[in-house]
Amino acid sequence: MTECKPSVEITMRAAVLDVTPEETAAKAAAKAEEAQAAEPTPEAPTAEAPAVEVAEAPAADPALIKAGETVFRKCKSCHQIGAKAKNRVGPVLNG
Repeated sequence: MTECKPSVEITMRAAVLDVTPEETAAKAAAKAEEAQAAEPTPEAPTAEAPAVEVAEAPAADPALIKAGETVFRKCKSCHQIGAKAKNRVGPVLNG
């Protein structure tokens, strides 16, 4: 997470305050597009610079996946993920 405060004091629940902004998803998408446009494009290797080998991603550990699914059950009571996700008590967790 970015731009978080160093410490917070919970005074009321978000559902009561109705503090979830409607335009958050649109702003996040615009920032992502700007960041992607600002990134330099990789150049093709030349005779002077040899190509860099990329290591394979490690295989997924089924035990870690199962543990993550178990932990996420608590999160999805307030948050949703996926293309049809909507803000609940907490914001969507896409991206």
